[in-house]
Parts: sequence; C-alpha cells; structure tokens
Amino acid sequence: MHPAHQFLNSLEPELRRIVYRAAQGITQLPPRLRRIVQLIHLTPKQIAEQTKLSLTSVRKYLDEIYSRLALKRKEANTLQRDVIVALAVVLYQIMNNE
Repeated sequence: MHPAHQFLNSLEPELRRIVYRAAQGITQLPPRLRRIVQLIHLTPKQIAEQTKLSLTSVRKYLDEIYSRLALKRKEANTLQRDVIVALAVVLYQIMNNE
C-alpha cells in the first residue's frame, strides 16, 4: 500500500476527507503561500521571523491559505485549522516524495 494511502487510512473518515481536500489544495497554491504553509507548525510571529515578512503579511497569507483550502473560521478554530493544514502538508510531502 502506498504511504499516502496508509497515512490517510489512519485518520477518521471525516478528517481523512478534509485533509485530502486540503492536500489537493496545497498543490494549487502559489509558491509564496506554499512556503508559508510548510511553516504552519510555527506561530505567526515565528513564521514572520523565519521568512522576514511582517506579522501583518503572515496573518494575511494565513487567512488566504485557510480560504483557498476551504477551512473557514466558522468551521474550525485556529488550532483545528492548523492541525488540518499540518496533516495536509504531511500528505502533500508523502505524495510528492519531499
């Protein structure tokens, strides 16, 4: 079984669907947003420091990422969205052998 399938099968069905959809969305992000999404495990301040972007820019990019990945504020709080995006990043990396 492919590692991506093993990873997805380890998740609950609803989470599996959301993570898969988000991973597919990551492939459609422009490079500047993919760069930010790879750092989703960090706080916005840490992302700003690491990328040399302003904190305002990082927050704007994060909102854009959540929007493009169809992770709306009403559906999940920030921690839940970040966990979903982090899981999607893992799946994206597995699928792309990164």
